[in-house]
Amino acid sequence: MKKTLAFVLAAIVFALAACTAGLSPADGTTADAGTELKTDAPASTAQPTGPAAETSGIPDTQPVQSGGEVLPPDDDGEIKRVVIVGVDGAGSAFKTANTPNFDRIFANGAVTYSALTMYPSLSGDCWASCLHGVTPEKHWITNDNSASKTAANPACPSVFKIIREKEPDALLSSLCNWTNVNYSIVEDDIGVYKYGRANRDDKVTEKACSYIAENDFRFMFVHLNDPDGALHGVGYGTSAHTKAVEGIDVHIGEIYDALVKKGCAGSTVFIVTTDHGGNGMSHGGWTDSEKYITFAVTGPGVLHGEPGDMNISDTAAIVLYSLGIDIPDWMTGRVPTGIFDGITAEPRPYESH
Repeated sequence: MKKTLAFVLAAIVFALAACTAGLSPADGTTADAGTELKTDAPASTAQPTGPAAETSGIPDTQPVQSGGEVLPPDDDGEIKRVVIVGVDGAGSAFKTANTPNFDRIFANGAVTYSALTMYPSLSGDCWASCLHGVTPEKHWITNDNSASKTAANPACPSVFKIIREKEPDALLSSLCNWTNVNYSIVEDDIGVYKYGRANRDDKVTEKACSYIAENDFRFMFVHLNDPDGALHGVGYGTSAHTKAVEGIDVHIGEIYDALVKKGCAGSTVFIVTTDHGGNGMSHGGWTDSEKYITFAVTGPGVLHGEPGDMNISDTAAIVLYSLGIDIPDWMTGRVPTGIFDGITAEPRPYESH
């Protein structure tokens, strides 16, 4: 009996110690073991200043709410920020999956399930086109070199760097499940807050929501990966893959509702895009199920309906246009017809893939 009691007491002490240290007694991992890669920001960019900033890596600026209250909406029609939620491996599956959050958020927005990705339909190539606004031949980033910090063509920078050059004080963030995005696609040394947590879309979403609550930011990219995992595990379009897309829908709702709670959804251009679909348990080719992707956008001035001809590189142009920043001449992406009133897309300077 004494040995049993001693064992029980020891277990309780261990569990309490684990909780105090932020450990899960079940698996011994930290409660939030994500990697924060806070780059060196320009001197004029707001820097972390308080104890909370030292532990979180998030600039300790302008706390906006307490006690869980919902702040009044900021809906004067001015675009003050852009958020992209990038969903890896979901292709056009949002069209048939049960996605109540996606449906309510974009009920009055512009949505297409037949935008084109890039060839090859691989994550490194396609996310780089999404954020750099050019074809893989121009940005140089591939799946094979996507873990390298020197892979990108410096002549075709990402939207993060373009925004930084125009707005030195803007708060920018990239929070990713697939952390290669933060190595090759989003540049270092330009003051972007970076967070990476592999295989935990829930933790990436949680960090995104806290960043929204604590910061008056200008641009945020969030990368979620569960559908791609299901694609490689059981196949694109299977019931398990569809269920993974439906799980992502929950996270999309959480991120958007964080904007609503802060009172800034009405001044935010909110985008959900995928990077590729799949063919069985792989991707990289140009079959219909691989090349067609979902793109959805809502926010001030966004039209209701289906955009015209569009591919993933147009996302970068949409971000810059939304923020009032000129689209560079070298950028081959352009704002498609049918997203903003009065905008008719320019002809593409290349074949669309």
